Amino acid sequence: MKYKESQKEIIFFLAGFMLGVFYIYFMGDEKGGVTDFFSLQNLMQIRYIEVVQEEYFLYLVKKRCGILLLLGILSLAIAGKYLLQGFLMLLGCSMGSMLSVLIVRYGLRGMLLFFGFVFPQDLLYIPALFGWVMLLTDWNERVFGKTNIYWKKGTERQSMWKRMLFWGGVTIIGLLLECYVNLFFVKCVLKIF
Repeated sequence: MKYKESQKEIIFFLAGFMLGVFYIYFMGDEKGGVTDFFSLQNLMQIRYIEVVQEEYFLYLVKKRCGILLLLGILSLAIAGKYLLQGFLMLLGCSMGSMLSVLIVRYGLRGMLLFFGFVFPQDLLYIPALFGWVMLLTDWNERVFGKTNIYWKKGTERQSMWKRMLFWGGVTIIGLLLECYVNLFFVKCVLKIF
């Protein structure tokens, strides 16, 4: 991953995160319209959910593969690089607004709940997402940009395949963590409510 390019992607993600935070704090409905999504009743229902691990894993695979497919489709456009950066910004916005809603409703417990929802899988998902975006951005530049000449070299293609396999492996480990470990953390955090 190119250091300067990855910095740009991180800036887009963090800018989206801050937009999500500002949206909730400055434009959110004070009567609770936005914050009703994480009502105590909804959270308590999560506490008692029984999950069939195999079905949940297949659901997660479909969901995460859908995101990767969307990223792949976005990268096919001439402006694919900018669409991928916009996707990162949107993801950051949704995470920032989710954290803000939980803090507005529950204070410190809301922050703990947010980390319960995203831990440990997001420790792998977020770097993997940046890796996929960087990989697809490189691919887009090779197809539509001036670097197409270098794409014909075998080492460039091998490097691309190695990166695909690496980020694919990281994504699969994230799926396993989300399926088999995350629910335990969520239920532990919900005990404080």
